[in-house]
Amino acid sequence: MVRDPENKKRLQETLGGYNPARKSIVAAPLLLVLCAKEKIPDTYRKDKDISTKYGDWWFLFHLGSAAQSLSLAAHALGLGTVMVGFFDHDRAKELLDVPEGYEVVLMTPLGYPATAPNPPPRREIEEFTHSERFGSTDSSHK
Repeated sequence: MVRDPENKKRLQETLGGYNPARKSIVAAPLLLVLCAKEKIPDTYRKDKDISTKYGDWWFLFHLGSAAQSLSLAAHALGLGTVMVGFFDHDRAKELLDVPEGYEVVLMTPLGYPATAPNPPPRREIEEFTHSERFGSTDSSHK
């Protein structure tokens, strides 16, 4: 949890290019920085690390689930959040003195929104669902 304005400003400087979350990093009263422990062993197979072709499972699933739950709980309380993942992770880790074996994965400003944003337009479900094979929307596909 980061509350100090100077620390938030330093973390804001790690954001790459144009990032719409730039302002909220310092404006929000609280900045949550979610970190994950590397190479968490699979609880069912103690001799293996959970890893996929995209990396450690903690990165893909566990931390993402926690971030989503955090965002939904905040929303239920009338708070605003945004998941910020486009930043210099190594620099943020250094600024926060995160030890080896842990990685900074995502930052989430948390506070009461200044305005109520309009939800983005939603795509029709048929545009992104497939039946049996990618590209097929016919549920009777053989």
